[in-house]
Amino acid sequence: MITNNDLISIVVPVYNAQAYLERCICSIQKQTYSNWELIIVDDGSTDDSVKEAYRCIKDDRRCIVVTQQNMGPDAARGSGVKAAKGKYLMFVDADDYIDEQALEKMYEDITAADYDIVSYRITRFNDDGKCWITDAGGDTDMACLSVEESMRQFFVTRRISGSYPGKLFKTSIYKDYPFKKDTLIGEDISGILYALGCSGKVLVSNRAYYNYYWNTNSISHSKYTKRHLYSLKNYIDVCKKQLALGYLEQKAIVGYFAEFEMAVATAMARANVFDKEAACLLRGDIRSKWKLIRKNISTPAYMKMSMLIFIVCPRVFLLLYRILYLCTGR
Repeated sequence: MITNNDLISIVVPVYNAQAYLERCICSIQKQTYSNWELIIVDDGSTDDSVKEAYRCIKDDRRCIVVTQQNMGPDAARGSGVKAAKGKYLMFVDADDYIDEQALEKMYEDITAADYDIVSYRITRFNDDGKCWITDAGGDTDMACLSVEESMRQFFVTRRISGSYPGKLFKTSIYKDYPFKKDTLIGEDISGILYALGCSGKVLVSNRAYYNYYWNTNSISHSKYTKRHLYSLKNYIDVCKKQLALGYLEQKAIVGYFAEFEMAVATAMARANVFDKEAACLLRGDIRSKWKLIRKNISTPAYMKMSMLIFIVCPRVFLLLYRILYLCTGR
């Protein structure tokens, strides 16, 4: 009988991921650590994702499928957390997969000193067969024994990424977290910052066990829609909340969020559209914080230049980026 003492709950939000589910589910079923449960949450898929999920899990009693109407990936994660029975929690995106020893190594790390979170680097791969490790890494693992230090590793060194993949949490952290509905871009950052704010002990590792599919057709890499405007408002709101908490110098927090906000501008450029509301909101926010952004050493020079051009004339930035996109595809 499975108990929750050492059980790892793995939540996989799914939306139209039929083509990738077998790879994802099989990577979990092949784990060297066997005390896990898999909670697949279908977020109103319009393809045969649910059928594919049931085909892959067959009679594996460690796996369940939960269905809901389409509310976005974060709401799907929330449904998964509600169903989770494990002491530990991991989120895996449906088009990604994990190494065979991932759960075994993560379990060893999180129990070594009763950590609340363990955070790892991520290996990205694409359809061309290219792989590369992303997120800032150090030569050795490091333990953050205070919220302030965890926030410094998030905002300043960027060793802790603002995404759910590649992390193992104590499930209790998220039991009362209000997962967001209909926020499809950047929702990870809100959730990770919430978790770090609840955690006294975080291990930051230089190893990588999570494989992230760099899908250029995914929501986060897609062209502009109104969802980007909603996400921009979310970034601005979360930034204000972090500034109010006062864990770090304001320039580190402001610079971090400004970089993500600029993704709204690049999405407009890719789609060759101009959303006046989004452009005015973005321009006003960056302009009001420009003095702080300029002083932040973690914000790359090219990003500061992009922001400055956008402040001066949003349409000029969109034109220049549109040309870059048409020439390079990025």
